[in-house]
Amino acid sequence: MSFAVLTASLPERASLLEECRASVAALTLPADHLVGIDAQRRGPALIRNDLAASSDADWLLPLDDDDLIDPNYLQVLATHLDGADIVYPWCRVEGREMWSPNRLYRPDTLLRFNFIPVSALIRHSLWDELGGFRSVAYEDFDLWRRALGAGARFRCVPEVLWTYRINVAGGTSRNPEWGKAA
Repeated sequence: MSFAVLTASLPERASLLEECRASVAALTLPADHLVGIDAQRRGPALIRNDLAASSDADWLLPLDDDDLIDPNYLQVLATHLDGADIVYPWCRVEGREMWSPNRLYRPDTLLRFNFIPVSALIRHSLWDELGGFRSVAYEDFDLWRRALGAGARFRCVPEVLWTYRINVAGGTSRNPEWGKAA
């Protein structure tokens, strides 16, 4: 079983990217950390797709450059992969008081609103079957809904294993400046 972490970033976010890289380097199970610097402002969806296409890992983990994963992230989730296509843990949230996306998996709820942040493990074969992310608003929600329609098996691990940092310096996929030319 192999893992690849996919991180899209912008040139001016080097300090956030270094924090992200350090969190991936501290993982207790090995993973390739594939990073794409989007100097042309193509968008995080396309960068992540390029990174996924360059990997032969069994499982992909999109991770925004302003977020951090705990050292045991993969070790804990690896025990929950059998029979699943998408496995997501809970997170701690920084930068948005009194809000949390943490919810147990409910397909009917996922059709109405997104409660699974982008940092979930996705079986590479499912990623390929779905064509990865599309360049749309809320590309993670779009992917989860398409996965649900394709019969993907979701699994929630209700354990906090990463830090979702909001508005640290304008999030990657949440950054309105991402698509603008430099």
